[in-house]
Amino acid sequence: MNHPHIADIHCDVEPSEGQLRYLGRMLKEIHEVKLSRDFPHVRFAVSFNDEPGLNSIDYELTFWQAAD
Repeated sequence: MNHPHIADIHCDVEPSEGQLRYLGRMLKEIHEVKLSRDFPHVRFAVSFNDEPGLNSIDYELTFWQAAD
């Protein structure tokens, strides 16, 4: 699972756009720090589409190993 939808984390509750974007930004930062710490010699790219006005299911996080 390399692109979790932020809305799927909220069970039985419809999150607001602000909540989705905030949680997505925090998870992006967490992934960047964790990947950097666990794999110091590998470069990763972490992406979160932090744009206003998206459908709630379109807020997702993904990461991949960046090319050297």
